[in-house]
Amino acid sequence: MNSQPLRIVVVGVGHWHAPRYLAGLRALGERIVGISDPDPAVVGRVAAELGVPADTDGLALVERYRPDVVLAMATHAAMPAQTAALLKLGPGLILEKPLGRHAGEVAPLAELADRLGRFAAVAFINRHARLWREVERLRADGRLGPIVHAHFRVVNGPPARYTRDGVGWMLDPAIAGGGALRNLGIHSADALCRLAGDEPLTVAGAAVSRRAHATRVEEFAAGVVTSPTGFVGTLEAGYIYAAMADGGDAESRVMAGNATLISRDRRLLVRTLDDGGVTWHDEDSSADLYDHFLADSLDRFRRGDPPIAGIADCLAAMRLLDAIYAAAGEARTAAGR
Repeated sequence: MNSQPLRIVVVGVGHWHAPRYLAGLRALGERIVGISDPDPAVVGRVAAELGVPADTDGLALVERYRPDVVLAMATHAAMPAQTAALLKLGPGLILEKPLGRHAGEVAPLAELADRLGRFAAVAFINRHARLWREVERLRADGRLGPIVHAHFRVVNGPPARYTRDGVGWMLDPAIAGGGALRNLGIHSADALCRLAGDEPLTVAGAAVSRRAHATRVEEFAAGVVTSPTGFVGTLEAGYIYAAMADGGDAESRVMAGNATLISRDRRLLVRTLDDGGVTWHDEDSSADLYDHFLADSLDRFRRGDPPIAGIADCLAAMRLLDAIYAAAGEARTAAGR
């Protein structure tokens, strides 16, 4: 595998995840050859910190420097056009989710990426959690059993965090395409789609709330999904954790015929019925998972392997989110109007 530093342009450095990515790229020894953001003040500040070329026009920057990889972020409304243009320009892509405001905006991107054969990794960072390695280990050993129920909960701090961090557009449904469900619940939707495999998922019930903070986007959402063979999945997503700083309430559960896996507070419990086994593992923090995702994506790009999650996976998760919004009576959000 080529160990030479990759030439990377980072588009959208005003995004709240950008500092994590920039720190990760520097830690990996990659070469950041340019950065961009539509906000001149943001792009000027970050360019001064890094000592790299900058532009408010990300696509122009990519055309100018022709990097190996582009790490791209944007408002959800701007993502479809930006991603389509980047796919046509041809560099490897590492993309922040959700790539659009609803599935209808993501579907053409999945088709375009497939037709052009582009490398396009989408930041479903939770795929790197220890939980998934244990599920796959048990399945490979024939000791998992049929998965009956899975639950994924991600509840972070109040919506005012986004205003504080200079990304108040996250609270405008016309730009963000929804609230906590679209932003945080997409990780849970991806997990449920992954566990269901080829089985279609039907939304059996859903609800959203704007009770505490009276924002235009939902601050809490819950959904129940089922498959034809009896798999039941539940998800919760919210902006109602009582802290403005880092932290939140996250939990993952997979309940199968021979195994129970529960991840919470950075600890993973694995119990197995056939041998009465009880084991505990450490789970990585969200920051650690971003580092794993970034390093893994760049390694896969170097090797010519597909990403751990691509645009087609994002499309599947977005379709499930749209169905949950519709079941909760949020038809306008589901349709992207």
